[in-house]
Amino acid sequence: VLQSLPLVSLHVTTEPGGTPVVYAIGDPPTAAALDDYGFWVDRLGEEDEPQRTQLHLLRDDRQMETGFLVPSGNSSSLFSGSRAARRVLASTREGLVVALPPGEPPERYPFSGARHGRSLMLIPSAGLLEAAAVGLDSARTAGAILDADPLSTEEINVLQKHIDEKAIYRDVVRYSETLPIKGDRRLQSRHIFHDDNADATRALVADLESRGRGLVVRTRTFTPYLKEIANVEARIPGSEPVEVIIVSAHLDSTAEQGGTYDKELDPAPGADDDASGIAGVLAAAGALAELAEIRPPRREIRFVLFNSEEEGMAGSARYAEEERQSSTKIVAVFHMDMIGQNAAGEPDWEVHAGCSCAPGIRDQTLALAQQIATLVPRVSDRLPLPQVYSTALGLDEDPGEQRSDHYNFLLRNYPACYICEDFYPGPSAHSPQEERNEHYHRPSDVAQFVNPGYAADIARVVAAAAWVMATR
Repeated sequence: VLQSLPLVSLHVTTEPGGTPVVYAIGDPPTAAALDDYGFWVDRLGEEDEPQRTQLHLLRDDRQMETGFLVPSGNSSSLFSGSRAARRVLASTREGLVVALPPGEPPERYPFSGARHGRSLMLIPSAGLLEAAAVGLDSARTAGAILDADPLSTEEINVLQKHIDEKAIYRDVVRYSETLPIKGDRRLQSRHIFHDDNADATRALVADLESRGRGLVVRTRTFTPYLKEIANVEARIPGSEPVEVIIVSAHLDSTAEQGGTYDKELDPAPGADDDASGIAGVLAAAGALAELAEIRPPRREIRFVLFNSEEEGMAGSARYAEEERQSSTKIVAVFHMDMIGQNAAGEPDWEVHAGCSCAPGIRDQTLALAQQIATLVPRVSDRLPLPQVYSTALGLDEDPGEQRSDHYNFLLRNYPACYICEDFYPGPSAHSPQEERNEHYHRPSDVAQFVNPGYAADIARVVAAAAWVMATR
């Protein structure tokens, strides 16, 4: 392969232990070709690049799936030109590290074969160099809570009253453009560059404010891509406000795989991705707000809807970094992203608790998944136990670990898991075949293809797990 490329120079050496290392210098088309073969390629960049650009990790799923020395990546088609080539700083095992102007989203570079969570905004964070989680030394781990008192009949009844098929369907419909969201105003899209994103944000604030007297609601603005948008947060204060539990989803949508797509004008209903998660968070907020009037929680509970997940998971990155800088003791993040697709067969579902980036909290993250599993027979007995993905259970990797907003919390050493429909293969050779949503990231992702009873069962278990952790 190397002999076939127009390299300026080539040097081979070995690391201690005999591992060969190849140093090569070439022009931009050569660098892009090496990307596609699976080599790790560093670009030197320019001196003032950090002041003029935002860094992103773009995962080239097609190249990663075909493997080393197979030229099936996207770099040659997107980054061979002289202007685009300057954007790429390095190719790594995880993907391409690119430096984009502040107003240029990663969506401008549509990778063929891209899967869920294809990009990640990289923001400055000295905390990423820390070996231990902030403040978790004094926290009770999720594992200790597994032996807590079971849910009472009254608690289960409140969860079932608020988190049911009708509630989930109502909110999936409202946030995926089928019915008016306010007056005769209909949401067409929740994409961050569409005007309806701001309308969706305001509607979510109003919805959360209506879900319970004990909820304290606010927006947290940030400015990715030269556009101000906001995350939405609601809090139930704890009686001992030291530790925090988060129940979350992402509020934006996209239809980038639906052919020619204008993100500022075209519909992107995103019913499964992620109006199903939005509906789960809203229903959970109503249930736990009522439970808090009966039994105030010890830990603070937050319900957070992250913006810009589809554009580099920027909202969760900003939120998690601000909490780390404030030394917030987040002891659990339960993140729901696509919980509504179940068209055939058993209602299989997944909990992703892989934690390769923070070994010190790997067991705590697995314990969140175990907490969820223990509550299934109590509150959602129509569901089978979840398929749990965890490196603590012997998996080489969790395919969902880096693919949703929970990852930005794992990066900062907070226990976090990602709950979804049966989207990924595995976790074992004997697992049921995954059920991919054919409407994923398309304008056809509408409410009629969401199974609201299935989504309600998943959201109810997540809410129950958060409640147990907040009160026991």
